[in-house]
Amino acid sequence: MRDVSARHVSAEWVVWAVALALLVAVPCVMAGASSTMRRMGGGDYPQAFIWWTTANRAVQNAGSEAEADRLLSQLDGVASPCLHLGYFAGFKRRHPDQFVFLFCQGHDFSEKPTVYDPVDRSRFYPGHWVHCEAAPLVADVPAESGESDIRVDNVGRFRLVGTRGHNQPDDICLVARDDEGSPDWSHCEQVRLVAIRKERSAIRVRRGGYGTKPLAFKAGKALAAAHASEPWGYEGGASWVINYSARCPRDAEGRSASDVLLDVLAPLFAPNGAVHNFDGLTFDVSPFRPRGMLVGGRLQRTGWLGRPLGPFQRLALETPNLMQGTPPTRYLKGQHVTVQQDEAGVRVRSRAVDHANALAFRLVDVPCRKGEDLLIRLRLSASPRPGWPEAVPRRLTVRPVGGAYGLLATFVGSEPFTSTFYFRDMPGERATLQLQIEGRQDVTLHVAEAYTHADAGFRQFERGLVLANPGDEPGTFDLAARWPDARYERLQGSSRQDTTTNNGQPVGPTVTLGPRDGLFLLRVGDDAKRGREDAPE
Repeated sequence: MRDVSARHVSAEWVVWAVALALLVAVPCVMAGASSTMRRMGGGDYPQAFIWWTTANRAVQNAGSEAEADRLLSQLDGVASPCLHLGYFAGFKRRHPDQFVFLFCQGHDFSEKPTVYDPVDRSRFYPGHWVHCEAAPLVADVPAESGESDIRVDNVGRFRLVGTRGHNQPDDICLVARDDEGSPDWSHCEQVRLVAIRKERSAIRVRRGGYGTKPLAFKAGKALAAAHASEPWGYEGGASWVINYSARCPRDAEGRSASDVLLDVLAPLFAPNGAVHNFDGLTFDVSPFRPRGMLVGGRLQRTGWLGRPLGPFQRLALETPNLMQGTPPTRYLKGQHVTVQQDEAGVRVRSRAVDHANALAFRLVDVPCRKGEDLLIRLRLSASPRPGWPEAVPRRLTVRPVGGAYGLLATFVGSEPFTSTFYFRDMPGERATLQLQIEGRQDVTLHVAEAYTHADAGFRQFERGLVLANPGDEPGTFDLAARWPDARYERLQGSSRQDTTTNNGQPVGPTVTLGPRDGLFLLRVGDDAKRGREDAPE
């Protein structure tokens, strides 16, 4: 075994959301109310754990169990890769105060169990996968082994390399159609794309892949559909994306893909299961690497911020709401909608005569200022879609009309929910926002607000303060006006941090952050010691 130093382990650390004071949720299924889980969200911040990739290297390369334990117990917990469950169950017993989560990729699966997933895809039904748009077969296909040319009505729906996020040729499902034209998943074959022959409108494939046998298919009575997939997988193969839709096809036992996954994972957490003492399950999130902030620079102490003294505060909300006093019906427009005020708010209803599966409308003439940022807050609710569980929300997208702005999205359910949308450098004095929500059912706008201010803000903690400025211009925070009795200083950065910014020096009555910057400050003096008593329950 090679030696593993702390330098290697520190390359990938993931912050629990509170580390940045922005409350970005990490998906987690609770396995039980252990003592570690009871302190999550109620203990000192930042709370952070070591990601599975680092954990995997530590277990593989450490010279002993004790050395691996030392490396992996430096923060608040660890995400366990699936191929080392025995070690991490023992780690949890030896370190009961550490959070330990089973990591599961969760949305795509390979041929065999891998370091990031405990289940292979053979457990799933052919209809449990997400497929790209299918191409009908235009010629009969015999049941033959080896390679075959399969004529389809559109070869443009298939790719050999590079356009589905990986450099593998498409895996393709050949599936018969029933009398109603729907896929008959009981009669299907998995194949691998070998070549595309545009002149013949044909794809050449390697037959009978992934445990299936070559089958015969009739022209006009079958489909070819490429698998939606990711580049990582077993021995160079791609991983297929699972279908979590509420309308996912069900297997012969009536199980959806979610049911199968639950059948695999639940026994692991049972009293005698391999991970019965784990604290939960975490799906994939993005890694965050600046470890120095997690331990307060040279403080080298987890939880150095203490508990929060309040929620994240947006400075924009302290400025005038430019839509104040104007009825929301003044702003809501749409070519195929009706807008009506009722007791709950402004109801937007589709009057389209076609079968469009979306409701589109606009907020027009929204006041803003040219060259300044715009923060929009919308409190919305929506009727559920027919045939869908009421608890399933609908995806809504927002984008300004004109300008090079990306598409922002949120989810809207039956209960009113407030979402915030932030756009930099508006091109004019008025803005039009295009909104579109899946499904044609009614949407109700309860509150609409507009602010011309960067989405800068702060969150105060018992022993520190976190400032954020996502704008393109410098932003100033008046600390003395907000907390006249508090004193703050910069962290003393370690050798891997920006020691010019994190120089350990006291800050003055105001702090100015550069564009798209953030800052962690340490509270000093007797007032910091009182934080525990002053913190809200």
